[in-house]
Amino acid sequence: MTDPKSSAEQLREEMRQLRSHMDADVENFVENTRGLLDWHSYYESAPWLFLGTAALAGYLLVPSKARHVTVSIDDLAALAKQRQVVVKDHAGPAKGSLGSNLTQMVMGMLWKTALAVATQQLNQFLSTRPPSGPTPGPGRPSPETRGQGGGGK
Repeated sequence: MTDPKSSAEQLREEMRQLRSHMDADVENFVENTRGLLDWHSYYESAPWLFLGTAALAGYLLVPSKARHVTVSIDDLAALAKQRQVVVKDHAGPAKGSLGSNLTQMVMGMLWKTALAVATQQLNQFLSTRPPSGPTPGPGRPSPETRGQGGGGK
């Protein structure tokens, strides 16, 4: 049987090593995320696509001029007599313009793409972590050096 004190100490040592690896992994993840959110990198990799996207977004976000129609009271009275004037109550939900609908669609696609990229980065981050099995303690050879005669007694 193993000594409970030595097994507890071994567990503490394993936890210390895991914590030290986690700090580096979190720093790496944060740095990769910063790279994904940096618009400069996208501009450097595809400047024409970036500028085209910016121009399209500007075109869609700038509202068009409102059209004002001026009708004289006499013309309005004549149309009312001919029953060509229809007054509707617009109490229902207002439909957005083509630009706002397209903007919502593009933003939804960008959001889904960002989530997919973040998920892929997280999966890649988690798959590159070292195995969480027992680590060699002091004086014990690692699995890589065990068969190479580097530390055997």
